[in-house]
Order: sequence, then structure tokens, then C-alpha cells
Amino acid sequence: MPPMKGELNDADIRALVIYIREKAAQAANRRTHPAKPLENGIVNSREHRFRLRTVADGLVTPWSLAWLPDGRMLVTELPGRLRIVEGRRLQSEPVAGTPRVRYKGQGGLMEVALHPGCITNGWIYLAYSEPGADDLTRDGGMTRIVRGRLKEDRWIDEQTIWRAPL
Repeated sequence: MPPMKGELNDADIRALVIYIREKAAQAANRRTHPAKPLENGIVNSREHRFRLRTVADGLVTPWSLAWLPDGRMLVTELPGRLRIVEGRRLQSEPVAGTPRVRYKGQGGLMEVALHPGCITNGWIYLAYSEPGADDLTRDGGMTRIVRGRLKEDRWIDEQTIWRAPL
């Protein structure tokens, strides 16, 4: 490609900068709404057929899920909430007493998993980005894994299993 030096005057350059900025602003402001799959519709991939069904509405960035022995489902929301879905209904309030998380970038409340003996011991594991002691927004949140139990939809008996070194 030949050099462009001298091909554009100051007015052309200014017009081009304005055009690029306008297009960037339009792209940033454009809200994309992914198509919601047809409820109970069949979707074909190269290897499988899937029937899609909405389990619960109203979740904010759901990240991980696990089924409790009583049939309810636990769902983590990246902003830091542990939610319970019973049937196809999201409980209105998140589980109380869960750890504070650093919600920034890819950080937040990530995984939820049940202990293999959860039906008898009740242990539930959470992995999350831990905030600093005094600042929820500082850069560099570290991963922490804890376990706890649910009692009347409240997080109790928390124990640290692993904490990333600073």
C-alpha cells in the first residue's frame, strides 16, 4: 500500500476523526439483545439435538449452578449473589450471609458445588474473587474458596478452604 502522507488535508482529517468517533459512539450505545430461543423448541447442533427451556428469569449474569438434595437449584450471580430457584421460580431474595465479593471484570461470585456427602453433611462450596480488606474495587482481587451450609436459606458455618496468596 502506498504511503498516505499528504493525501488528506486538515479538514479531511478532522471529518474522518469525527466520522470514526460517531461510529464508535453508535456501536457503544447500540444494545444487543440476543434472540431468546423458542421455548421448548428443538435446536440441532452437529452432534446433538437440544430442547431449550427457561428455568428462571431475572438472574443477573448467572455463572454456576448446583442442585440441592431437596430438588432446589443454587445459582451464582457474578455480581455476588447466591440465588435459589425452586421449581421454575427464582426466590425474590438472595441467600443472606454469603461472602463479600470483588465484582470487576471476570471477578465475582463464580462457582458453587456440593460436597459429595451434602445430603448428610450439608457442605456447599463457593469460589469467588475476594476483595481487599478495605476496598471492594481495588485492582487484583484474589480467588478464595470457602464452604458453608444453608439454614433457612441463610449461609452459615463458613470455613475457608483455600485462599490465593497475595
